Amino acid sequence: MYKGFVVILAALMLVPTLALAQIEISVTQREEGENSLAVFSAAQTEPATPEQTKAPGQAEQTADPLLLAVSQQIEARFMQSQAEQLLVRAGANVQQTGSLYQIGQVVSMALLWQGTQADGMQGSTAHTLTLDLETGLEITFDQLFTDPDAAAAAMEAIIERDVLQNMSGYLEFANLLPMPRNCFSFDEKGLTVYYQDDTYRNYDGTSGCVTFYWYELANYIGEDSPFYELAAKEQNEKADLDKIRECMTLGSFPIAEQLEVGALLGSLETDKRLTLMEANYTTNSRVYTFAEPELRGFAVEIPKYADTEEMQTPITAVRASRIDLYSLVTGKTTREEVVALLGEPDKTLTYDEDDAFDMMLTAGESLCYQGSQCVLEVHLDEAGVVSCLILRDAMPEEMLY
Repeated sequence: MYKGFVVILAALMLVPTLALAQIEISVTQREEGENSLAVFSAAQTEPATPEQTKAPGQAEQTADPLLLAVSQQIEARFMQSQAEQLLVRAGANVQQTGSLYQIGQVVSMALLWQGTQADGMQGSTAHTLTLDLETGLEITFDQLFTDPDAAAAAMEAIIERDVLQNMSGYLEFANLLPMPRNCFSFDEKGLTVYYQDDTYRNYDGTSGCVTFYWYELANYIGEDSPFYELAAKEQNEKADLDKIRECMTLGSFPIAEQLEVGALLGSLETDKRLTLMEANYTTNSRVYTFAEPELRGFAVEIPKYADTEEMQTPITAVRASRIDLYSLVTGKTTREEVVALLGEPDKTLTYDEDDAFDMMLTAGESLCYQGSQCVLEVHLDEAGVVSCLILRDAMPEEMLY
């Protein structure tokens, strides 16, 4: 198989880029009894004409070699034939979840494979493949960044600061550093790095991963990167007071729309399929974070003492300690910039070290702005830099002691 694959790639070098038909990747989720398979497929969407495919001095060619090369890359990486064969094996249980995202002629695929693996052993593995569909070649981590080592160092610093410090000591496998560079995927929100289950394993036995938003990586992505368009969009997002006010009306942040002020806490598990972590407590609320890596830095609150059952209690606040909200950027935007954009606050709260600890915030102050439906609380650290944005159903009260 691999010898043929090399021959196909060599043939591709003879086909002019403009002569190639468009390649479209799809993923389907198949249920086979107790098993679930994610099947990736490649197909041509616009067959090339003879005039397009004939190069000067060459015989007429088709885009078939490109399609075949892409298909063989998919098969080699995701072992789809072997997964099919496991379905007839006694006692085998295969649970796969596939995802893909495409921008232009770059596609990113990810497969989480739990249960019986291709080698017959039990476990959880992550497999990814990012392809340039114009050439059929894989895009590597180093091709994403102007300085891959600097980007990796910045990502590892985020892992150490945001992930490891908040990770439960009960996890059996939580070796997140050094960060792997050979297993990643991307979408419109950011870049996700995957670990294997003998390095970083979640409570449910699945392989762990960490997601980085584009604004966290934008400084390391140059114009030659296949992700430049996504990163540049984040980096060049204009300050937009109307869109911020819209968030205050909807009660949700655009990067985490599934978290809404007023929704029942239990609906996040039943309807949104999110995994709530064990609650932490402030002076007057319960705060829940999530197992999903794309929601790192987000949390929801319900009242500490409610008249309803926990899961039947409406969410009273959505927190974001990691967000670029139309130029309100955690860790970057200053108090002066906040006031210039939003105006003078309707209310200001000051937190010393003890107050901040009780409220799960940093010492500093909160600038509170009343919207049509929700309050936006912009919390600043002692240096006057935004550290957290909170959408609340009502204006927060002063500390009671």
